[in-house]
Amino acid sequence: DVKPSKLDVSLAGGAAGAVRVVLMAPSEVAKVRMQTQRNPHPSATSAQPNSKPKYRGSLHCLKVIAKEEGFGGLYKGCSALLCRDCSSSAIYFLTYSTLCDWLTPAGKNKPGRYGQASGITCKSDLFCTGLGGKLCSQAAGLWVCCRKES
Repeated sequence: DVKPSKLDVSLAGGAAGAVRVVLMAPSEVAKVRMQTQRNPHPSATSAQPNSKPKYRGSLHCLKVIAKEEGFGGLYKGCSALLCRDCSSSAIYFLTYSTLCDWLTPAGKNKPGRYGQASGITCKSDLFCTGLGGKLCSQAAGLWVCCRKES
């Protein structure tokens, strides 16, 4: 049973972020297009607000984008998403793993390992997850999460 290195954990997180981008980028593009499809404020390019939306729904939006812009249109802005999601997932994985190592009692398994009950408490697991995702630095919240459970 070899423990993965910090680099391995970070790379796994970065890879998970990349997979998330590949799978979810089209829905992100559709969401943004649908949010910005109306022109509520007249501008120099159009004197009148656009009252009729171009897209009728998410699937229609994806279909129109693929038809008008090709498959690549579904992945516009993907490089920014890759930068954001790969780095944030790498930090999340590394922070979660490190905090679980620190908070798991000696001789007990980390959460979710081999399907066995772990020695880490529910509050500690929530703490690892929350802090791993947000890198929380509020002392009061940290104190509440780290208190010894009774």
